[in-house]
Amino acid sequence: MTFAFQLLSLLMIFLLVIIYYLKKDSFTKGNKPFRGIILTTYILELISMTIYITTETGATAYLFYKIYLFITIFWFALYGLYYISIWLKERYRDTNNKLPKNINNLVNYFIIIQIVTLIITLVSPITFTNSSLDYSNHLSKYFISFYLIIELLVLILGNKKQSKENYLNLSIIFFVQAIMFFLQTRNPELPLLNIGMILVVYYNYFMLENSEKQELKTLKIERDYAMRQSIEKQEFLKVLSHEIRTPLNTIDGFSQVILDSDNLEMIKNDVNDIRVASRDLIDVINGMIDLSIIESGNLEILSENYNVYDMLEDISNISQSKMRDKDVAFKTEFDDDIPEVLLGDSERISQVVLNLITNAIKYTDKGTITLKVDSVKSSSMCRLKIIVSDTGRGIKKEDLTTIFESKNKKEGMTLGLVVSKYLLDLMGGSIEVESTYGTGSKFIVTLDQKIISTSDTEKVSRKRSLKPFKATNKRILLVDDNKLNLKVATKLLAPYEVEVVEASSGQECLDILEKDTSFDLILMDDLMPEMSGTECLDIIKKIERVDGYYIPVVVLTANAVSGMKEKYLNSGFEDYLSKPIDKYALDRILKKYLKGKK
Repeated sequence: MTFAFQLLSLLMIFLLVIIYYLKKDSFTKGNKPFRGIILTTYILELISMTIYITTETGATAYLFYKIYLFITIFWFALYGLYYISIWLKERYRDTNNKLPKNINNLVNYFIIIQIVTLIITLVSPITFTNSSLDYSNHLSKYFISFYLIIELLVLILGNKKQSKENYLNLSIIFFVQAIMFFLQTRNPELPLLNIGMILVVYYNYFMLENSEKQELKTLKIERDYAMRQSIEKQEFLKVLSHEIRTPLNTIDGFSQVILDSDNLEMIKNDVNDIRVASRDLIDVINGMIDLSIIESGNLEILSENYNVYDMLEDISNISQSKMRDKDVAFKTEFDDDIPEVLLGDSERISQVVLNLITNAIKYTDKGTITLKVDSVKSSSMCRLKIIVSDTGRGIKKEDLTTIFESKNKKEGMTLGLVVSKYLLDLMGGSIEVESTYGTGSKFIVTLDQKIISTSDTEKVSRKRSLKPFKATNKRILLVDDNKLNLKVATKLLAPYEVEVVEASSGQECLDILEKDTSFDLILMDDLMPEMSGTECLDIIKKIERVDGYYIPVVVLTANAVSGMKEKYLNSGFEDYLSKPIDKYALDRILKKYLKGKK
């Protein structure tokens, strides 16, 4: 009767091996643990049959029993690894199935443990009951119990991450293993464990690892994911449309009013509102750009020395301009003990704080918005604690955990919050939110910055004092395919009394330079039809080398995403100026190339 069981078990596992390995998708990386389980089960049944039919006694038979014992332990170890792999797949499914980089350590530990187990098994004595191997008197029972405990822990820890179907199937496999092992230790004469292994592997294959079933499951997951993404994109675009159209409505509306007005004072006020709305629109566009860079993983943090108080003053001035006609007071509380000069990315820090203030302005109709900055210093580091609090609508308790996620756009949340969280993560900082719905919100930013001694460096200042100098004897070649952009740039250059020559394409720029090379500076757009600014620059450089003249070329571009400045400078441009043109940045360029040394 026992021989019949042994033979039937061997035939069953052999049949499953044939079925499994005929499938084309049996050799994917994700199937490795189960593939090892099938092969181990087959080898185990072969050795079991060999032990049963041989009449040989002595050292050889003793060695066969020990190998059989080790492979049995190894089978349970593989199932422990199998449970862990399924748990990790489910846990990291929401992050594009990207497992942690140190996941290979798990495999290394597994190999080491199995080598130790093999050694212990070979040197440990074994006992028999009526010519049958007795598990109850060997260390193997502790190894097997250990792996069963691992499976149980994974089932408990992975309960929330597993699908109901997966969890049920894994639970059944675990209980069959545990029951068969328990019964085997109580009845060594019966091959219960071998039968249990075959049942477990068959059940595992048809309920969890069957390729057709897996394919259907994958298709369902992909369909559900696509549907969620579609809904999230629709919601995101709805919010984004509102964010863009709101300032556009102000710009377009006031523009129409100005065209029909002769009241100079009113026109100035309306133009100021247009400028504020334009900055709001730029903030939204910058947020979209930053978010796309964030998703690509290419956003960079550029650290340099900066004056803290100048940065805070700029943030205050910009925030005041955003308040418009709201019945909201803007207050600041700055710690006087903050070191004057720190090392960090002041532009990104300003962006984070302004995002928080913009969010507060948007959802506060009356009361107060407060920007408070405290610091804690050590010998070389300063921990900035930046708090933006408001008396606005507040945020519902259930929304606080998802406020920094782009897929959850609800009242009290803006695109700027998503970007701010990511920027702070990149800079090694943190952000927390406290809010009572209907009362107000408080955002708390913590960020460490290196202290720069003012005695070791020149005084750093970002204060803006714009006094256009006269450059009546200087000439600038302005290259842009957009007529309105040429008009704007020309008007911004007017206070310097510099002579401006316009070119509407790269080719027209080259035609002008062929006849006249007496320009002191070229301001050139890059993204132009037919010939880009970069292509035009390459030709200019070649001509300069032949004709022996030199004109500095500064790229003037709306391509202002992170990393583009470095790319343009590496392409041969002398400097970089982004659109919309900031008059202070333009002044810096003009001072450098028209007033200073070339």
